Amino acid sequence: MKKKVELGSVDMMSFIVQASLGTRLLAFPRYIVEEAGNDAWISVLLGGFLVLVLALVLYWLAGQYPGLNGSEIVLRVYGKWFGSAGLIVISIHTLATMGLSLRTFGDSIHLYLLSETPLGVTAGILLLLSVYALRKGIKTIAALINILVPISILIKITLILLPMNRMDVKALLPILHGGIKPVTMGALEMLDVIYSFTIIAYILPYFKEAKGTPKWIAAGIGIATSLYLGIVSMCIMVFGAEETTYLLYPTMTLAKSLQFKAQLFERAESLFMAGWIIHTFLVIVLTYFVGLLNLKALFQTSKNNLLIYVQMPLIMALVYLPQDVVQLDVFKKYVYFLGRIIVLVFMPVAAAIAFYRNRRGDHGA
Repeated sequence: MKKKVELGSVDMMSFIVQASLGTRLLAFPRYIVEEAGNDAWISVLLGGFLVLVLALVLYWLAGQYPGLNGSEIVLRVYGKWFGSAGLIVISIHTLATMGLSLRTFGDSIHLYLLSETPLGVTAGILLLLSVYALRKGIKTIAALINILVPISILIKITLILLPMNRMDVKALLPILHGGIKPVTMGALEMLDVIYSFTIIAYILPYFKEAKGTPKWIAAGIGIATSLYLGIVSMCIMVFGAEETTYLLYPTMTLAKSLQFKAQLFERAESLFMAGWIIHTFLVIVLTYFVGLLNLKALFQTSKNNLLIYVQMPLIMALVYLPQDVVQLDVFKKYVYFLGRIIVLVFMPVAAAIAFYRNRRGDHGA
């Protein structure tokens, strides 16, 4: 996949929004409310601000190495051996993210839409569609995102607005009743779901004018944070903080509680599942794209097709690895913890090294 200059600055916003709204959206209200209680909405805002700061740091880091993508920057900053070790860790995280995301997708489809369809069929079809889109290149991926993301956002806004007649604002009170620590821990949960903002470093070389992208990065993170804020707040105000922690997929439960008069979507869950399919497809495509670039840099090869197909059986193996929902949850926590290390340690250290070298007028070997 050659790095041709193909994207406009505004495309960055669509990429950020889609990458940030990961498949953890279904269960996210439960995770963050478990940490912060009814103050989870504050955690969303705090986490969104933290992500914005980290995203701008990443943008600065990528700007120090124009023409290089994220994986190439890792090798340039950390050197061949440490950089390769880092890419192996990042590649493992990316593969695990794809496998567990497809498993979450398959389980949710089986539970709410196609109860008789095997997991391998739903996950396999989505994976094949993702491979097809990936082989078409970054321009096609951008076109798909620009077309489908507005639809996905509209469905999520509908999910937020429709239950307003049932919400109880008092459920958000009292503010900071547990102190600042639970809110801070909740903010880290927010970091887990918007981890994919790191795609900035991978797509920046494809933009015609990189200097115009920071405002679109901020806009993308702002939109994603607003959607998370709306969904989390609505779950708390409709179900209550304690009840939300007992729901497997609070976001889907919120959709199931709504009902339309239109015959096409008698229940809102049907509309949300339609958006969920679009949403997961785009998440897998973007994650696959990042994984491909990581492996290309790691093995110093340009054989796109080989690296795409080699990952497929590994991804499907990860889909079947968890024995049940409980084990799936445990595996996800390990993956999210690894993501925190990458974002909060590996990336800032790389930025610090680049800053030091920049002061010396040396960008490394």
